[in-house]
Amino acid sequence: FFFRAFVGWSVVCLLQQKTHTMMACFRSLLLFLLAAFLVCCLFAKTASAHGDFPTLTPKELYDGMQSGSFDLIIDVRSQAEWDLGRIEGATFVNALNLFGTADEMSSPYDLAGCESCTIVVYCNSGNRAVTAAEILQHAGFTGKIYNGLGITQWQEAGYTLSNTVESVVPHCVANPGQCKMSTAPTFVPTFPPTFEISGGIVLGITTTASAFVVLAMTVFFGVF
Repeated sequence: FFFRAFVGWSVVCLLQQKTHTMMACFRSLLLFLLAAFLVCCLFAKTASAHGDFPTLTPKELYDGMQSGSFDLIIDVRSQAEWDLGRIEGATFVNALNLFGTADEMSSPYDLAGCESCTIVVYCNSGNRAVTAAEILQHAGFTGKIYNGLGITQWQEAGYTLSNTVESVVPHCVANPGQCKMSTAPTFVPTFPPTFEISGGIVLGITTTASAFVVLAMTVFFGVF
């Protein structure tokens, strides 16, 4: 959008017959570019501060569970959702994403003793998992935290759910500070599209906007 607006505005300015009209047009263009630059910087800052947790594909989650790469897998959905089916081996932390709200059902301190452990958080699709991961991080959990997405992706990948197994009591809860495995998984996790957009495309937009600002300022001050 910004690029097309820049090109269109530039063409309009260049078509002006009078020099003073052209310069006024370019001054307006400069203000537009400065505003676009500030918007891009603000968006980049907001994007980088949110959802900054590595995402596991269902296969990576399954393989990591099989190899014991994770200290605990937590399910942060509601009680009703848990009852319908969950990933075997998961620990139920009832609607952790609602912590701090009027509808609070559980607390990150229910996992006291696991602050330095490697944790995977999952929900139905991954959105609530991000919120819950942020809550854990803000509560002082310093271990690696992964977004395990949700049971939707888990089932789409061909893995099954269970509605009979009980919620697992993590080793680190029963033995505070003692994680089953203190190292992070050896595989390289994939990242969600939103992270790639915030880290790559937004950076490109910001850089391009900066170049346009420099170009506009060069033209403006060069004439005057």
